Parts: sequence; structure tokens; C-alpha cells
Amino acid sequence: MKALMNEKLKDSITEAGLACASNRSWLYISLGDIAQKADIDLATLRCVIDDKFDVIKLIHNRLDRLMLSDIAEAKNTSDMSQLKDRMFDIIMARFDAMNDNRAAYLSLLEGVKQDPTTWARVTCLGRETIRWVLSAAGYDASRPMRFKIAITLLSVVYLNAVRTWQSDESSDLSATMASLDKGFDKVMSYIS
Repeated sequence: MKALMNEKLKDSITEAGLACASNRSWLYISLGDIAQKADIDLATLRCVIDDKFDVIKLIHNRLDRLMLSDIAEAKNTSDMSQLKDRMFDIIMARFDAMNDNRAAYLSLLEGVKQDPTTWARVTCLGRETIRWVLSAAGYDASRPMRFKIAITLLSVVYLNAVRTWQSDESSDLSATMASLDKGFDKVMSYIS
């Protein structure tokens, strides 16, 4: 029962963070603003998070769940073309989820870029996302060094695609897809 209440509270905080970010720059949103929007007091908020980065992490984890929710996990594959297609579909599912609340995510990204400490921490979250993408796509993680190289290279591809997404206002996200596809083409030979 307590775990369920905690999950509902996290969902409420996540929604509040996104709602606040959709109205103004993440940089100027306080924990008090998030607590007020979540209709909780600061003491309750403090029971769940330590700082604003924890709200970002809650939002990030929700995006990961949305990204993975409609994807059937693949068996390990050595077919790089199949792997590329699956990774492409998975990451584009994430961009589609981001597009559903575009103003909030743009606010978050702009705010994070202005805070070097948070930027470094968010970069680590991006690596976690790529780890999930590789797992869902069926990438063979039995060779740890190769897996780490894949995470690093694909994190750069993903980051470049995020930058493109920020200015891609097309309904089909064609520029974002092109950026992702081009990035994959550059790195696939290194991760096979």
C-alpha cells in the first residue's frame, strides 16, 4: 500500500514538474512551485526528492517507460540492419512522447543547458536511456567493453538527435529522423 502511494506521489510530482515547465523556463521553477502544482507541502515533497534534478529524473524515467511500453523486447541479434531499425523505432517513440508535451521538454532542455552541474547529471541519464534502448533492441551485451563503447557512441547520436528535435517543428519529425538515421550510419560499424 505504501509503495503504491509513493508511486502515485511520484506521478503527481512528475506531472507538476511538466506543468510548471510548460508555462515557464525550468531554470526559474522552484521546488515550492512544483509542490504547489502537485498540491502537496514541501515536507511531503522532500520525502520523495532531494532536489530539482530528482524531478528531472522522474520525468526522464517516465519517458523511458513510455518509450519502452509498446516495444516487444527482441532476442539478441547480430543483424546490424535489424538492430538499427529497432533502435530507430524505440528512440523515435521517445521523441513522439516528448512531442506530446513539447513546450515542457523544450523548457527543461533549455534550463538544463544553462546549469553545467545538472547538464552533466542529465548526460548520465541519457546513457541510461541508451542502455535501455540497446537492451530492448536486442543488442548483445555479453561483451562488456563493446557494450560500453556502443552506449557511448549511441549517446552522442541521441544527443545530436535531441538537438535537432529542439528545432524540428514538423509534424512528422523528419529532421529528427534524418539526424538519427545519419548518426546511426556513422556508428553502426563500430558497435558490431
